[in-house]
Parts: sequence; C-alpha cells; structure tokens
Amino acid sequence: MKKLMTLALVLSLGLAGVSAQTVMLDGYAPGLFTMDYQAALDAARQSDRVLFLNFTGSDWCSWCQLMQATVFSKPQWTDFARERLVLVTLDFPRNQDIVPERYRQRNAQLQGRFNVEGYPTFVVLDADGATELGRLGAGRGKSPQSFSAELRPLLRRSLASLQAFSDRLPEAARAEYGAAVQVLVATRADLAQNRTPRRQLAVDAATEAALGLQENFLVTLMTADEQASYRSLKPELATARQNQEAWLATQPTNTEANQAKFRGFQERIAWLETELQELLAKYE
Repeated sequence: MKKLMTLALVLSLGLAGVSAQTVMLDGYAPGLFTMDYQAALDAARQSDRVLFLNFTGSDWCSWCQLMQATVFSKPQWTDFARERLVLVTLDFPRNQDIVPERYRQRNAQLQGRFNVEGYPTFVVLDADGATELGRLGAGRGKSPQSFSAELRPLLRRSLASLQAFSDRLPEAARAEYGAAVQVLVATRADLAQNRTPRRQLAVDAATEAALGLQENFLVTLMTADEQASYRSLKPELATARQNQEAWLATQPTNTEANQAKFRGFQERIAWLETELQELLAKYE
C-alpha cells in the first residue's frame, strides 16, 4: 500500500484554516503530488502526460505556502491535473525529516540540473522527462482557474498534444502541419544528442511554427467578436512582454517601487495570457 505523508502548512501571509496537503512518499497516483520522481517519470512516459515539478520549501517558503493554499489544495486543481499532469514535489524544507533521506541527494541533483535558484519554481517537462516546456512561478491572486490557464500554453507544446492535433485539421491543412511536427521531432532528437543554445533555438522555432498553425486554425472557429478580441490581445501581449524585457535590460535596482513595477508587468502579462488562452481553450 502506498504511503502517504501529510504536510501541515501554516501560512505567514495572513491566511488561516488552510487544509493540509497530501504528498505521496512512494509511487504515483493521478491528481496527487508525489516525492517519488522515478515513479512519476515512469508514469509520464507510459501515459504520455506532462511532468509538473514543484520545487518548494514546504515548511518555510511563504510563496510556496500561498500557492498551496490558493491553488494546489483546491479540488478544481486536482480535477485539472488528474487528466493532464504527473505531479512531483521536490521539497527543500528546513525540517529535514519531511523528506526521506533516499530522496535528498536526488532532489539536489534535479535542482542543479534545472538551475533552480528560488522557490517555488514550477518546471514543466514533456513526457520524456528531458524536454522542458516552460516554467511558472507563484503570485498573489492565483486560483486553480488562472493557474490552469497559465499552464495550457505549455501543455500544448507537448509532443503528444502537437501530434494529436493533426486529427482536428481539415485534410488540406494536415500536410503542412504534419511537416512542421516532423521538423520539431527532428530538432528535439538533435538537442537530446547535444544540448547547445543553437539547437535549443531550433527546437523553440519549430515548436512556435507548429503552434502558430494550430492557432491559425482555432481562430477560424471563433465568432467574429472573439476573432476581434484575439487580434487585439495578441499584439498587446507582445508589447507588454517587450516593455518588460526593455525595463529589465536597464538593470533596475531592488527597491520597493521597482518591485511594485515588476509585479505590475507580471500581472498585466498574466492577465493578457489568461484572456488569450480562454479564447483558445473554448475550441481546443
């Protein structure tokens, strides 16, 4: 029988009465976080599901505890994850007894492999356990719905999702889309043999090409009002990202005012991404 461990999380951000989080010590079950990375990796490969790695400090990191309270403890998150994700907890607590000794060195190795420097960091991997689809972070005001909307674009990058989408396309569009997916498969294979920045850029470009063809098709299914909203939001999001990058390039000092400005950029980008993804999600 699989062992379960309950981590009682007391929040330091003014939140009270938060339900405890159940984290499996061994094995894997859909919709639950597990510390057993190997079992999760095996499950992801067998089911072609995306791996969600939660690098956390469960007993001291207030942002980690906030995400537990507002997202991961909610049934809506469990329902979303059960059908789409394999959930892994990689915990770095102050109380060492929380994590079995057999996992501690492996957690440190994964932290180094993915260059995780802060908590929480959410790393999203394809089913192969090697291809990184993207990363997400914590934030105030996040909910299962908003966080799921942030995740959807990353899920669409998985190879299984990209390949399955071909069945939805009209016959005339399948050849072009299939060719784009084959280019992606080839560039991923090249990257797996030798992980260089140049090959990573090739994978990113091939992924964007396939996703662009997907979005072009999904837009044709929208109503006229939805198409207008999409065509307005898309460039607005690109501008918001460019503005943030330009500001970060100035290397702003770490002041309260600049922290507030950065949060403003992040919140604006997150809102635009959510709006776009909600439009696309209606037709996915």
